Amino acid sequence: MQNCFETPIYCKYTMSQRYEIEDLEPGMYVSELDRPWSETPFLFQGFFIDSPEQIDELRQYCDYVHVDLLRKRDSQWHQRLALSGGRKKAELETRSAVRTATGGGDEPDIYPVLLPMEDELQAAKASQGIAEKALQKILVDLKRGKDLVLTQAREAVSGLVESVIRNPNALIWLSQMKTLDNYTYGHSIDVCGYLLAFGRHLGLTKSELQVLGLGGLLLDIGKAQLPLPLLQKRGKLTNEEFELIRSHVVLGLEALRSAKGVPARVLEMVRDHHERMDGSGYPNATDGEQLGVFARMAAIVDTFDAITSERPYASALSSHQALRRLYEWRESQFHTGLVEQFIECLGTYPVGSIVELNTGQIAIVLAQNRFRQLKPKLMLVMDSSKKLYGTMDVLDMINDPVDANDNPVEIERALEPGMHGIYPRDFYL
Repeated sequence: MQNCFETPIYCKYTMSQRYEIEDLEPGMYVSELDRPWSETPFLFQGFFIDSPEQIDELRQYCDYVHVDLLRKRDSQWHQRLALSGGRKKAELETRSAVRTATGGGDEPDIYPVLLPMEDELQAAKASQGIAEKALQKILVDLKRGKDLVLTQAREAVSGLVESVIRNPNALIWLSQMKTLDNYTYGHSIDVCGYLLAFGRHLGLTKSELQVLGLGGLLLDIGKAQLPLPLLQKRGKLTNEEFELIRSHVVLGLEALRSAKGVPARVLEMVRDHHERMDGSGYPNATDGEQLGVFARMAAIVDTFDAITSERPYASALSSHQALRRLYEWRESQFHTGLVEQFIECLGTYPVGSIVELNTGQIAIVLAQNRFRQLKPKLMLVMDSSKKLYGTMDVLDMINDPVDANDNPVEIERALEPGMHGIYPRDFYL
């Protein structure tokens, strides 16, 4: 029986043919490049062409590509694509599958951006603070053996939902403010924010976002019952310590089951966010086909936030590198369609990423261009000699900027957090 969540875009047969860039057109599926994928900024090793802008981006890196003739969009799909504003990577198919799996209608909700990120930032920060206080109360009550009351947590998540609907970039930017000292609280808040942005991207309803965000906030509450020195230990854990860490899933689940009115999907998220598609996860080694959509999403986001955070035992990866890792782990660890959609949600260079331009300048990504992900809005923070600017100018790559010699300015590479002493938290708007 086919899983109701599988998207209809994967085919094990291919019939590849070489095409010059000038001969490409929307609807074609690019299966190979004329150079290694690692030498380009394209995260997907194979993708549909959904707009002329994508062809322009390919032209910057390739002379020709190979097209899989057995994978081509039909005209009806392109009509839907045009109406939806040019979404890529079979978004509509995946979104429709998510809506079906969550019991909603076929058509996803589409949320326009209502406020610029800088205007939403203070409201998002305030909502984060309310959520942190709610989470602290839950963890204190749990340590004291009190029954959990989630009223405050629900209200906090409602504020985050409203913020992410107005502009998801604000919460994503704030997630870059993380520090090692508040990883325990910060991880839960950030996971909640990323999940809400992900759910918004997939077109979930407000009520579904409320459940998704509450699950994200509560994923790791079982850790409140573990010894703090264990959670803060630097270096490799012993087998006994690792098993104790794993027990936070069962501990959290038991605590939530004693609370009133916890949605079933929240319980599923807490229970299964460390399970994997190939059955290699814990605590039950559940096969991926048995995992719910929200649990699959939680597994992706929990991993992404963890590997982009400074932890006692591991250094942070850049968001760009973390997305590449997730893409490498798709199918075996995570659901392929959802990994691709999460990458679409955050963009090739996620908000808060540190990048170096071909001019040598250093910048931080402020916002995504929804339809041209290689053309984000940047905040310039260092000149070509790696000296901090006195004022931080904004450079919108969609305007195709040029340098003093009229050469195109482009993003050369993503940088790891802390390179050249740059941390996004030091440039809070």
